[in-house]
Amino acid sequence: MIETALDKIISKITVRLKNVNNDYIGSGVLYYQENFKEKVYVLTASHCLFKDGDKFLDQSDEIFIDISKSNSIEYETISVQVNSDLLFTDTTKDVAVLILDKKEVENINEIKDEFNDAEWEEVITRAKLTQDWLNMLNKVKIENK
Repeated sequence: MIETALDKIISKITVRLKNVNNDYIGSGVLYYQENFKEKVYVLTASHCLFKDGDKFLDQSDEIFIDISKSNSIEYETISVQVNSDLLFTDTTKDVAVLILDKKEVENINEIKDEFNDAEWEEVITRAKLTQDWLNMLNKVKIENK
C-alpha cells in the first residue's frame, strides 16, 4: 500500500488514550501552533476521560497517551493529569483538551522532518482548519458545571 501525505499526517498527529490499567479508552489529535509556546494540546472526547464514560460522574485523575515515534510504527507513552476545567460534562458537548509539554512530545515525534514541502503545506492547511474550529468553540460560553 502506498502511504499518502494524509496517511502520514493522521498517523503522526493521532494519539491513543489509555487508563491506569493500560486499557485503551479512546483517541485524540495533537494540536500545536506557535503562540502556544511550550505546550501541545490534545483534542479528545470528554467521555474518554471518565471511568463511567458519558455518565460523567467518575473522572479519571490521570491518563496515559501513546504518541507515535518518528520513523516508526512504535509508540511511546506519557502520562497527563486530567484538568476538569478543560472538559465538558455534557453528552451534547463531548469535548476535552489535555495539555502536554512541547519538549516531551518533540522528543518522541519529530513531525516536521517526515514531510516534503507539499505535504507540510497540507499539514498547515489542516491546522488552520482546526484553529477555525477552536475559535468557534471559544465563542461558545462554557458552562461546565
